[in-house]
Amino acid sequence: MTRSGGNTDPLVVLTADLAVVLKGWLDKHNGRFPNLDHNGVFVTGHQYIQNQQPHINARSIYRILVCEAKHTSLRIADEILIAIDAPEALQDGRIVVIPNPLWNHEKWLVWKSEQGCI
Repeated sequence: MTRSGGNTDPLVVLTADLAVVLKGWLDKHNGRFPNLDHNGVFVTGHQYIQNQQPHINARSIYRILVCEAKHTSLRIADEILIAIDAPEALQDGRIVVIPNPLWNHEKWLVWKSEQGCI
């Protein structure tokens, strides 16, 4: 999630959709399936994600869980989903990728042109 709620990224996901997947994983991880690190120490779900993706901090995870912003950047969503071994959530319909609604039409066209889409 960006500080501006996804304003800087061309593609975003609805934070509420990401939160459902993340909460489900955290419930399993922290409850029935605790993970141990290489020293046999319990690692919470938040810590596990941060170990897998060091630049995803606890605050970012919290902001997603409480749906602080309506949108989360695709980059952040993808990194979290990879960390929790659920990248298929972007392909199976649980999380839908959309154009950033905070971008104006001109900004969107410039980005698409830079990507070779138009």
